[in-house]
Amino acid sequence: RGLIARARRSRSLDDDGAAVLFAQLESLGAVPDTERLEATLLVRAGELLHSLDESRSVGAERLLRRALVRLDRLPGMGLWRARAEVALAMTLRDAGRPDEALPYALRGVETLDAERFEMDARRTRSTWGKHQNAAFDCAIDLAHRCGRTDIAADLIIFSRAAGVVTESMKRLV
Repeated sequence: RGLIARARRSRSLDDDGAAVLFAQLESLGAVPDTERLEATLLVRAGELLHSLDESRSVGAERLLRRALVRLDRLPGMGLWRARAEVALAMTLRDAGRPDEALPYALRGVETLDAERFEMDARRTRSTWGKHQNAAFDCAIDLAHRCGRTDIAADLIIFSRAAGVVTESMKRLV
């Protein structure tokens, strides 16, 4: 966890820093009973790598795909799975692969919305809202880029019903 916090504070990740991050994450795979920690760190590292340096989209994609494989085997990790799917969709979108990204964005939105009904704590719902806005924004943008105006329209209606107003919606209306 400290490694991710240090990388986030630095606001950039040079080649040495990226190599250390990858090595540390690789070492977690050999430690028993750290599956949940490893999966969440893979998601966070993938998000971080994408947000700090778009030229590292291959590394971010690799981490996020690994996270999704780990999360498939872990019950009760729906929010983390959705977060990984949306982050992967954003990474693929920014790498110029919107057709490949759209299914991930749609699954992420679907999972996030389903999880909303499971939340009883106000703080948790607040965190959900932050992820939901970005997920809807990404999904609407990707649907529009892929020429799927039917999906974009459904997402706009669906997001309004959920109380989400996204940047993409403002651009399209």
